[in-house]
Amino acid sequence: MSSEISSKPQRYLYTGASFHMSGERHLMTRPKSFKGNLKVSMADGGQRQVKKIGDILLESEVGDVMVCDVHWILNLTVNLLSFVKLKDQGFRFELSSSTPSYFIIHAPKGAIFNAIRTPQNSIYKIVEQDLKNDVHHASKVVNHITQFHDYGDAMATVNESSVQFNKPTGFPQKKWRRTGTAFTHSSV
Repeated sequence: MSSEISSKPQRYLYTGASFHMSGERHLMTRPKSFKGNLKVSMADGGQRQVKKIGDILLESEVGDVMVCDVHWILNLTVNLLSFVKLKDQGFRFELSSSTPSYFIIHAPKGAIFNAIRTPQNSIYKIVEQDLKNDVHHASKVVNHITQFHDYGDAMATVNESSVQFNKPTGFPQKKWRRTGTAFTHSSV
């Protein structure tokens, strides 16, 4: 395991959460003081009060996604997104048929990100784009293709101008070529 500390907060999709929650106030945009007396029950049996409500930004390969109405709770050690609230805000969900299962989440303006199932029931780890990587780099295309298309036991080879999938015998092969910032494929 890497000893490198990530500056990107980890977020989880929780199908049992009533609302979005975060303990990281510095990540919120447009935070507003919450004047109510809403308390959240914690797993340790304690309760914590909602202090502010604001928005957070998720980074996706096809665009950033603003998640609204995130409740800031002092000393909360995890960032949770509510499945129900995301649906209410226009997000659409597809559940993969693979094991382990994951959600493909479509934001209202078209951005897509994934949430991968964890060992805890009803909790999925949100996977965001790492801004250190160039989304037009060939390795990103391989990652996208292998995540969203079933290529069985295919191996991918990447070089500067193309991505070659070496399929087991009996499968048609496709060659991916870079044309500007887009990739196209043709049967080999």
